[in-house]
Amino acid sequence: MPRIRKVKDYGCWWFETEEGHIYRNQFVLPCTYQGEELQTEHADILLPFKVWFEVTSRCNLRCEYCYAVSPAGHPTFDQLADAVDKLHRMHFKKIFISGGEPLIRSDITHLLEYMSQYSWDLDLVTNATLLTEEHARLLADLGIDASVSLDAADELFEGINASPESLRKVIDALHLLVSHGVDTTTLCTLTQHNKHQVTDIMERVCRIGVSGVEYHNVRITGNAPSELRLSRPDYYALSSEISSLQNQYKTPIFVEDVFCFPECFFEHKKPDTTEQNRFFGCIGGRFKIVVLPTFDITPCTCLRSPPYILSNLEQCSEKNIYQSLLTYTQEPCTRTCESCKYVTVCGGPCRYSLTFERMDPVFPSRTQEVKS
Repeated sequence: MPRIRKVKDYGCWWFETEEGHIYRNQFVLPCTYQGEELQTEHADILLPFKVWFEVTSRCNLRCEYCYAVSPAGHPTFDQLADAVDKLHRMHFKKIFISGGEPLIRSDITHLLEYMSQYSWDLDLVTNATLLTEEHARLLADLGIDASVSLDAADELFEGINASPESLRKVIDALHLLVSHGVDTTTLCTLTQHNKHQVTDIMERVCRIGVSGVEYHNVRITGNAPSELRLSRPDYYALSSEISSLQNQYKTPIFVEDVFCFPECFFEHKKPDTTEQNRFFGCIGGRFKIVVLPTFDITPCTCLRSPPYILSNLEQCSEKNIYQSLLTYTQEPCTRTCESCKYVTVCGGPCRYSLTFERMDPVFPSRTQEVKS
């Protein structure tokens, strides 16, 4: 395997091979794994470096848009430790510890300490309503980041997650994390119910001093009813508002769901349409994978059932897991996009958005029924 080293960090990972090639947000491995050939038409294997590691399906909130309603699972500590060891052997570098709600686990402190023995970046994804000063101090001591859900700046938040006092608890937790020096990002899922609060949320968390804010587009899966879905005009308007906030605040703003409606993003960024492969398109299975509480591996938090179960971390060999990712990702998602003027710079929209339209352009057989 070629030597891979981290050479730059601008909010993402950059790696350099012995040949001097630099790749963003992905690993480059030879087309063999432990001496065994993998089936790929490419000279290099592009593998994800991020893992969304769901350590439980249990949660103390009932958010109206939540995707994590199935499958149920609450693995033992020993099972999780074995999974952590395997993820480390597979060279993953960024682990998001999520759920459900990870702080609901009685052994979460032990688990965080165990995971911290390896040299990777850890991020606890939490609703923070159960967070204590002991948790904040531990995260600071171990160098673990925190990502905290906050979907409204007022009492609307408590209606979204069906939990009285949740707003106060989350605001208190954010103050606690920032005061202990924990690198803290707030996460906001935008729906028809809270789309008017983008600026209010930004103003409130910036006063607290968080490190960044992420806005996500609701996915109509799990609990989420179809009426929560943002329309294309909504997305255009929100993209414009968020772009304005990026110019106004020093706190970094990240919008993950660029490729739900990619033309909205490109209209604001105005990329050079002659530059090939500037944007990779859907990151599911390419930059990140999801490990469910059952240890099933999927490409995305929203594609949680067959035929998108690619392999299983407990049951499959490392080689077979790599091969399943290759099979899923080695064709670009562009077959339905030829008429778009940004086709030369866009690797294709979100695969979940395409399944929402009842078609996956790469694997039509993978198309699943989702709520419409």
